[in-house]
Amino acid sequence: MSSRKKSKGKGGSGGVPDEAKTEAGSSQVENDVVGENGEGGGEVGGGGLKGFVKKMEGKTHRMVEMRLAVVAACGVAFRVLFYDNLENEGTPWSVFSLVAVAVLVVILSTWLDYFPSRLSHLRLRQTDGQGIALGCLLIPTVLCSTLHCSLHTAPHHSELLSAYLLVVCALSLLSLSSSLLHSIPSPNNITAYNFLAIGTTFALYYWLNVPYWLLGPCVAVYSCLVPWLLASFPGSFTLCEAMMVGQGLSLLTTDTALQILAINDVVRLPEMFLVHRHQSLLFVEFLVFGVLMCCVLLSPALYKLAQAKNYMDHKFWSGTFILLSLGVGVLTVLRWLQTQLNDTHPIALVVVETFTRPVHLVLMLFWLMVTGAALVLVAAQSSERTWLTPLRFSQPGSLWMRKSFHLLAVLVFLPSLALSSVYLSLSSSISLFLFSALELFRYFKMWPGGGALHSSLLPLTDTRDAGSLILSHIYLLLGLSLPLWISPLSHHHNVGKLSLYSGVLSVGVGDSMAAVAGTLMGKTLWPGTKKTVEGSAMSVLTQLVAVLAIVMMDPYISMPTLREWGVVSASVVATAIMEAYTGQVDNLIIPLFQLAFFLSFL
Repeated sequence: MSSRKKSKGKGGSGGVPDEAKTEAGSSQVENDVVGENGEGGGEVGGGGLKGFVKKMEGKTHRMVEMRLAVVAACGVAFRVLFYDNLENEGTPWSVFSLVAVAVLVVILSTWLDYFPSRLSHLRLRQTDGQGIALGCLLIPTVLCSTLHCSLHTAPHHSELLSAYLLVVCALSLLSLSSSLLHSIPSPNNITAYNFLAIGTTFALYYWLNVPYWLLGPCVAVYSCLVPWLLASFPGSFTLCEAMMVGQGLSLLTTDTALQILAINDVVRLPEMFLVHRHQSLLFVEFLVFGVLMCCVLLSPALYKLAQAKNYMDHKFWSGTFILLSLGVGVLTVLRWLQTQLNDTHPIALVVVETFTRPVHLVLMLFWLMVTGAALVLVAAQSSERTWLTPLRFSQPGSLWMRKSFHLLAVLVFLPSLALSSVYLSLSSSISLFLFSALELFRYFKMWPGGGALHSSLLPLTDTRDAGSLILSHIYLLLGLSLPLWISPLSHHHNVGKLSLYSGVLSVGVGDSMAAVAGTLMGKTLWPGTKKTVEGSAMSVLTQLVAVLAIVMMDPYISMPTLREWGVVSASVVATAIMEAYTGQVDNLIIPLFQLAFFLSFL
């Protein structure tokens, strides 16, 4: 949250028991009907056409999020269509599919304002809007901007990126169709949705020649994963967040599973799929896939752990899950990853990269120091020791507490990007695996220490973590690291390297300074929000100053031209407005939004 109106004593709702937290998260979101803007809608026909027009005029400011997402998607798509040499015949279709999704988003947003979608059974996280437009468009827009870069720097990746863009657009169409099914006065059930998914899959396969070995698994995973996330973790996701997590995990699991099948000679895949993947991206895919695979294969142990009534049973099933997970990881996941790394063991690769280059060793020691400071700060919030009192914030989940962690993240990423972005990319991929494993450890309060970890993190939560999951720190890591993981597919030379800094600029600098300025001197509110114009103005100003500092600090980035300064300024302004109006988790949304502009127009 940032750019807030100045107020005293307002903070998050952390520090509550997990059971109460879950009940609060689920009770807040059980609305009868939900429109595109997350508001309860009246019955169809109430007030007639004049009432509908008046209602739409009153909601105009709430459409800013949707309009920004649509403009960004169409701008990136037209950039590819009119300024790139499209030799692959499938690329225009994939880009046109993004434009089609954007048009359908506009149409469906208007439809849902008049015919609200009945989503009470989904138990969504309470927020100003559910972000259907962002959920449908943001990841396809980033993929399209990456495709634009790959056409110039890595054309051998463009065919696979085009196929994945078509697949993600198909997933967005499924989400739009599902929202439509829940808004029309006909029976809404899972059977209708499944038939729609199957029909869309075959239609796209036959009409657009989408590879069935990509589209089928992605649709299957997405159709099962998103409803499961919303049902199993009430209050933890908005529709936008669930859709984006579903899209990301669908692509990740499908891509990794196909690589594993190809490694073991189970299937023969076309040449377009067998392109080289950067080592940091391979680490992300295989390590996260390993966590998901352990959760699925060892789900009986997790069930027993959740049902354990006494300490000994809890300890036994915790140890069983941990030992079996280590066995699965060592015997399968690491071996598969080693094959993809040209028979270099992953652990040996990390050790060699760390200890054979002095700059990497210095960075690792610096990161350990920052991590130690973060752990002391976390411990201070839940500890009663007197020597930690100066570090304890008066209110759990307060603005100053959360932004202090943003500052620590900037301290980790900013110098590391200038010194060794490749090593930072590899290290952040391992950090994502550790964060995911620790959240699993905390959620089930596994022995040893899972309960203590749970108690330590609760005071750090705010309304974004109202459900049973605590994901803000994972979203922050993703927002800062995603530009690095896709950088081998994009241009990262000269001014284009600024795209690697999009997470640091938008969240670490812009969002943090907007929150501080809005709290201390904010007076003028953006229409319909609790964010201030002063906070957004400070966000724009500090990001532009940070860009100038980065250009002077990083020897690989030259001074931008007048046109490039115009692109940077427009991107920063659009990002600040999106941050002011979005009700989604800004740690993830804002960096991706800015990244799409930087990749496409710098």
